[in-house]
Amino acid sequence: VADLQATPIRARGQFGVDLLVYLLDADKGTVNTGRLDFSAEPAWDARPKQTLIHLLRPAGRGTLAVLYPALPAETPPQVTPLHDGAVVRLSAGPRTDWVFLPESRATLEADGVRFEGHTGSFSKRQDGLHYMLDRQGTLTAEGLTLTCNTPCELRVQGNQAPGRASAAEATPTLVLAGPVSERITAATCEGAPVPLTREAGRVTLRLPPGREAFAFTLR
Repeated sequence: VADLQATPIRARGQFGVDLLVYLLDADKGTVNTGRLDFSAEPAWDARPKQTLIHLLRPAGRGTLAVLYPALPAETPPQVTPLHDGAVVRLSAGPRTDWVFLPESRATLEADGVRFEGHTGSFSKRQDGLHYMLDRQGTLTAEGLTLTCNTPCELRVQGNQAPGRASAAEATPTLVLAGPVSERITAATCEGAPVPLTREAGRVTLRLPPGREAFAFTLR
């Protein structure tokens, strides 16, 4: 049984991966366990019972929590809420993630990472930088400002910067600025070259309708 008073709570997994649960509210409420019985399910379901972490909170009150999959021998990351929980920083060895989840659209800055919008994240890893944005967001970190009208993600890895943007609702338009954008020499969309617009120190990429995967080449 997991130690429900620990930070984080470690839920032991059946398949070699545990789930670390960080409850970050000052008042965590009442933490207990519950059970689900799958015995009435078809015979192919080999999980007759499942233990749940049950959190009892006052009606209408949300919960700030981080769910982090980890190997059993892996050191838990350090999780720090910032800006009253609108930002959460996770540090694990050489990797650091900043997750931005304000209750409404906001402009926030943490450790030099600046965000404007509803939802976004930035990750600094050994293999590069990872930017993620919801629609109509802007993220500035490590010499690059990324703005997009649709949800998008971008990885900067050496002289390559692949990414994806959702084309479900609109034609994605990405605008990049800063020193990293000045290194961009070309762009492709699903392997085919696409034109870039350079103006006032910014690089703009408009993806063809219905296309989502793209990549920049950097010098």
